[in-house]
Amino acid sequence: MEPDRAWLVGPDFTVSVGPLAPGALRDYRGRRMVLLVLYTLPESRTRIAQLTRAYDVLWVTGAEVIAVPTNASPDAISELGLSPPVLFPVMTDGGAEIVTTYRLFAPGPHAELLIDRQGYVRAIWENGVVPDVAAGQTQVEAQPGEGSTLPRRSRPLMEDGGR
Repeated sequence: MEPDRAWLVGPDFTVSVGPLAPGALRDYRGRRMVLLVLYTLPESRTRIAQLTRAYDVLWVTGAEVIAVPTNASPDAISELGLSPPVLFPVMTDGGAEIVTTYRLFAPGPHAELLIDRQGYVRAIWENGVVPDVAAGQTQVEAQPGEGSTLPRRSRPLMEDGGR
């Protein structure tokens, strides 16, 4: 966790979830923090269930969870099962590029990256070391608001297709 040091802008990506219109990571800037979860089944099933149960609390505290399967499966949502029901976005298209890019920061079968409202990566948990929901909520609430004195954001990597 780097609460006072914004040094890495989260590389932008398209968010494609089932039949919904695609969006982008940058669409959350100024509005919500993003907890990007790179997961592998069955290893991550317990953590996904924890996040599912805590999603309403995370949402109220200003965070969106975006889950990306490391195997880039178009059946990612159904592979998670029905219980508990997953209500946060699960990538169904374009996940391979996201995994390739973010694995540079967090290799392993499961990783979570907290991206603040300004688009900076503020925390990385990897290799099975993930925060409990209460700790994650505390860190989400501790992030700077829109009036923060963060350095001016440079253009995110890959915003224009990697050029």
